[in-house]
Amino acid sequence: MQRLETDEGLEDARVRARVYPYLKRTIDLTISLFLVILLLPLFVGVGMALMMSRSMTIIQRTPKMGIECQPFSELSFATQWRVFRKLPILINVLKGDLSFVGPRAAYSCEMCSYCRSEPQARLRIAVRPGLICDWWVRRHISLDYVQEVALDVRYVKSMSLRKDIGLALRAIPGIVTWLLWGNAPPVYPAEVRILGVRIDNMSMNNAIDRVMNMIDSPQAGHVCFVNPHNINQTFQVPEYRRALDEADLVLADGFGTKLAGEILRQPIRQNLCGTDLFPRLCARLSEAEKKIYLVGAAPGAAERVADWVRQHYPGVVIKGCDHGYFNPMEEREVVCRIAQSGADMLVVAMGVPKQELWIRNHLAELNVPVAMGWGGLFDYFSGRIPRAPLWVREIGMEWVYRLIQEPGRMWRRYLIGNFVFLFRIVRERFRAVEVSSRCNRIGSQN
Repeated sequence: MQRLETDEGLEDARVRARVYPYLKRTIDLTISLFLVILLLPLFVGVGMALMMSRSMTIIQRTPKMGIECQPFSELSFATQWRVFRKLPILINVLKGDLSFVGPRAAYSCEMCSYCRSEPQARLRIAVRPGLICDWWVRRHISLDYVQEVALDVRYVKSMSLRKDIGLALRAIPGIVTWLLWGNAPPVYPAEVRILGVRIDNMSMNNAIDRVMNMIDSPQAGHVCFVNPHNINQTFQVPEYRRALDEADLVLADGFGTKLAGEILRQPIRQNLCGTDLFPRLCARLSEAEKKIYLVGAAPGAAERVADWVRQHYPGVVIKGCDHGYFNPMEEREVVCRIAQSGADMLVVAMGVPKQELWIRNHLAELNVPVAMGWGGLFDYFSGRIPRAPLWVREIGMEWVYRLIQEPGRMWRRYLIGNFVFLFRIVRERFRAVEVSSRCNRIGSQN
């Protein structure tokens, strides 16, 4: 039955591929021909420069798999300059080996591995591979939580001119970061420091595994998220910086944090946005039938989040809910309720730095294996504020969407705070370059 469904899906994709790709191929041919003619002097100049440098190879050929697994050679200049290296790939588009938008062109051995492990991966070959794909866009913005094959299959099943234009526009930030810094290195540091704030550098799956392991640990653990606003706050509230230093797990949140890592040459593995992590963590908690307690936001918000969790992840047991506007007299009652609840995880959404300081001050008496500070999480999952569309997140502009929703409350954080953060990051980068140059001079003198 599974084989039949897969074959039917493949045939549907091929039918779709016979309808839209005529227009798509016309667009590819027109744009690639225009660009090749426009950039012809640059092609000649780079080729002559390589010849004058006595390079053994001018054009590199990389074997790849095209539509219907037809092999082709992906062309590139044999230079280290990223701006020029990929220019000959326009010839591949002109010839019809590639499209501007489509699934990534895979290696032959890679394609065989995909097809053995995932039958639907065969859908990738139903269309011409592209220079830009959904997975590439998400990877360069560090939102690559979904497997590449699944994204490619989704693209093939729903490809259209509108989707291709959207992907091309969403790829612009990724193209800029690729030109500036290239592809992310295959090995990331386990820990990075952004303006002195420690960040545990891990993927979404690894972060969730770590939290689940902490739940089963006898020692209470504290988990935090940090974004540019949080890091700015550490300069104003020293106790908050100490709370982050003492936390058991600190996760990178937001495109600004990823950008800072690139500038400081400490690449962030993934953008672990809390609102993306929460449902994935709930899925794991549901499988294990774990218990959680929710504290924070306005009265009624925690209860609405609890209803959302029960609806989507019925295996999660809600042990209690409290709003975040309790007075000192009520605080003791809240702490006692949490301690007596038997919850495996406490979610605190009081905003930064209040939530981290509150967890730090009460962790020993809360009697929970894990306490997580989660900022504005309740606003989204209670339905008070809608989440930015995926395409907005993929171009790193979720903060603009948030600013439009609540300009009176968020203007200072984003319009001033973001520029202050960027200034500090650039200043830190120049300091690092200056220190490195000074060390090199001292080394050469010795």
